[in-house]
Amino acid sequence: MRNDLNQTRNENRNNMNLRNMRLEIKRNNSISSYTSMLFACFTGFLLLVGVLIHFNIFEPEPLKPRDRLMDVGIAQLSDASAIPVRIGFYIKNNYSVMPETKTFDSDGWIWLSWSQHAQDILTSRKITPEKWINFVNQVKDWDFKFNAVNPEPIRMKDGQYYQRFKYSGHFYINNLDFHKYPFHTLTLPIVLELVDFSSNTSDPVFSLIADEAKSGVGTYIDIMGYHTRNYRITTQTHEFGSNFGLNVLGDKPVQTRQIAMEVAYQQSANASILNYFLPLITVMALALFAPALSSSLLEVRLGIPPTALLTLIFLQQIYKDKLPNLPYLTFMDTVYNTCYLANVMLFALFLWGSNQLDHASEVERTRVIAKIDAINLRFQIGIVTIIFAIISVNWFLLCPSYI
Repeated sequence: MRNDLNQTRNENRNNMNLRNMRLEIKRNNSISSYTSMLFACFTGFLLLVGVLIHFNIFEPEPLKPRDRLMDVGIAQLSDASAIPVRIGFYIKNNYSVMPETKTFDSDGWIWLSWSQHAQDILTSRKITPEKWINFVNQVKDWDFKFNAVNPEPIRMKDGQYYQRFKYSGHFYINNLDFHKYPFHTLTLPIVLELVDFSSNTSDPVFSLIADEAKSGVGTYIDIMGYHTRNYRITTQTHEFGSNFGLNVLGDKPVQTRQIAMEVAYQQSANASILNYFLPLITVMALALFAPALSSSLLEVRLGIPPTALLTLIFLQQIYKDKLPNLPYLTFMDTVYNTCYLANVMLFALFLWGSNQLDHASEVERTRVIAKIDAINLRFQIGIVTIIFAIISVNWFLLCPSYI
């Protein structure tokens, strides 16, 4: 009878232990499900914020200027009623490029040629050729030089007047774009337009025509760290957003012809890969190989993602110091943000695996390790695929292309 009583007690004790074990397993599964759901919500929140930032949802509506630049068609260039003024550029040197202030320095020559009719108008209005044109993006008047090579315009054999000027000054870069940094194109413009010196609508119209065949760049045009791609001359009509109080014009805004000489520079791809991407790829390779470690190495696996995150922050700060304060994300920012997200996901994976292994009994430990290692392998392949997919979509679809 005593043996039956002991057996009953042992059975009750075993049932109680089994019940407690089931409750513990159920509690652990509930905690794991809650952690997984919390991590999924956090990851979705990060992705949503990243998309909203990329499309400038949080930014206020920018001020839209009333000025307009309109392309000049062939018919306008060959308008017989307009008096042609031919202008050419030869840029000797571009240097001291400062993205922080969107400025650069440039030296070179500009020449003008015009007809006798235009010369008669200049003489009657007592206007010299250097007062005829305006450097639109020129800054710092105190150190700007624009000197005529000849004291007086030269009369050519064909009856045209000719004058060449040497310029040297500080210029503003209006369309400075770093969307595809560090594979961006830097375009340095020198923009000229005719000075609107007449308020009479019946006065003759002058037309700037670019001397594309004779224009060019010199041997000192290169910028350190960039490859000189090309140069081009564009002709546009600049329509101001005002008539400047000239009542004779009515509500019609003032218009003038504008010509821009632009030199395009492409940042060295080799230098960008070696300086920016090689350290990044090395750090991410170490982090992405971490799931290949056995899940039994809990402390080693959990320490890799935080270390990689700190290293990524340091590396990102290095290239950020070379850029101005931009209101948009660059291609390099997207790459780093994707790497941040990948490391957070790796840490969550290792945290989940650590909890699963810690709660497993000695009997189940071998099976749990095999399960975690299999999930790690699939996760490793998936996270690498996601990284390349996000970076590729950003490069081909979201980054605008410029010359």
